[in-house]
Amino acid sequence: PCEVGKQTNSGALSLACQGVVQGRMIVPDTTAGDRAFEDEMRKPSTVVFFPSKEAMSASEAKLWATQRTGSSNLNVVLVDGTWSQAKTMNRRIPKEVPRITLTSAGDW
Repeated sequence: PCEVGKQTNSGALSLACQGVVQGRMIVPDTTAGDRAFEDEMRKPSTVVFFPSKEAMSASEAKLWATQRTGSSNLNVVLVDGTWSQAKTMNRRIPKEVPRITLTSAGDW
């Protein structure tokens, strides 16, 4: 929550790209934010953009989403913060929600 008002907040910057990316900012650790966050985690096409050994490529995630929902559209959760904050947030996200990473610029 303390990052929301900062000019260096990359979450706010990504929302400025609304013509390219559709999104919304959810601030956890607030009642409304926690509820919205839980709702996003339940969507069948939700993936988390976070590097890990188990992370799929974006291409693999699109195939995964197509098999689950019939659409290759992904509901991508971007974890924003310092590495320490991002790691903490990643631990709060259920393990069942796949992680994705970029393997190349042409991956999307």
